Formats: sequence, C-alpha cells, structure tokens
Amino acid sequence: MPSDRDPGGRALSLVVVLLAALPLVGLAVWGLRRRAHRPVRVVPLSEAVVDSVDSAAHEELRLDLTRVLPSYGRRVARFKGSRERASDALAAYEAAARVLDTAGDVSDLVGVRVLLDHCEAALNGRPAPRHCFFDPRHRGETARTSLRVPASPRATSVQACADCRRDLRAHVPPRAVLDSSHGQPTPYYAVPAQHSVWAATGYGTLAPDLVQRVLGGGARG
Repeated sequence: MPSDRDPGGRALSLVVVLLAALPLVGLAVWGLRRRAHRPVRVVPLSEAVVDSVDSAAHEELRLDLTRVLPSYGRRVARFKGSRERASDALAAYEAAARVLDTAGDVSDLVGVRVLLDHCEAALNGRPAPRHCFFDPRHRGETARTSLRVPASPRATSVQACADCRRDLRAHVPPRAVLDSSHGQPTPYYAVPAQHSVWAATGYGTLAPDLVQRVLGGGARG
C-alpha cells in the first residue's frame, strides 16, 4: 500500500478505484433508464368497478347540466332580441329541459348539452353549432369528411373534428358517444333511428330539425 508520503501512489490508487467503479455506475444508470421506460402495469378492473366509474361520470354530467339549465331559462326570459331568435332559443331550452327530465343514458345527457348549445347560438345570433358527428363534446373545428356505412357500398358525409378525421384516415373507429339504453354499450349512431333521435339526426349534424323532433316526439321512439 502506498504511504502517506507517496502522493503519486495515492493518485494511482484513486484512479484504479474509479475505473473499477465505472461498470457499476453504468449498470445502475442502465437499470434506472430501463425502469423509467418500463410499461406501467395496470390491474384489470372488474365489471362492477367499470360500472361504478361509468355511473359516477353519468351522474357528474347530469348534475352539471342540472346546475346550468336554470341560467339558460333566465337568459331566455330576459332576451330582448328578435322574435325569431327568442322563439328558437326558447324551443331549444324547452327541448333540453324535457330531455333532462327523462334522460336515462349518457347519450341523452350529451343530447341535452347539444340542445343547450343550440339555445346559446340563438341567444347570441350565431349559426347553429357544427358539432362533431361522433361526439359533440370533442373540441376544435369540424369539417366534412366521408364516412363509409357498414355493409353498404355507399358513403355519407359528416362533420368531424380533427382527431376523428385522422382516425378515419387510419381506418380506426373514432371515439363516439356510447348508448347503453338497450343493454350492451354501442356507438349511438348504431342504434336504430326509430329508437333514438340522436342516431336519426347525428345529434343534429345530419338534420337541421333536431329541436323540433325532440319537442314533437322526444328523444326515444
């Protein structure tokens, strides 16, 4: 061993120790990086837990709509604009209130939100909202895009947000509002039109008379 009076020896010993430790340091860094990139393991949720999560989201949306609906009623009552706009706003408000009273599915609650958007547009003198066909809650500008109807050679044109248009180009089913009113959750537009005004009108994106249909026959056939 080098003595205290041999600084050269001490320096050499330190270099040897550092060189010996380098592989261990490299192994530790590699392990940390591998751990950081390791996929997070998610424990599968039971059907009961999934139902509870869905139910909680359903009730949260219902409570939010229940809170905001009266404010629309007050705005409609105080509106001083044209008679046509006042009539359109009142009709959309009444349709939203009617659906909210009987909503049994999240697809109905999304319909309430759409009807309130129509009320908002009438109050502000704007054109009818241009929602995403797949889910009116999707954000961003919408544009027309071609949608191939299953088991049919025909294609139809729908309004879709940027994310949904990208999914269609990639042949991936876009995230759509699910309808559970007939048991197994299914995209709302797959429900027979006679059983859902949302399917029949694409939440108003396929037909301009959504409000009148709701007032005339309700949300469900």
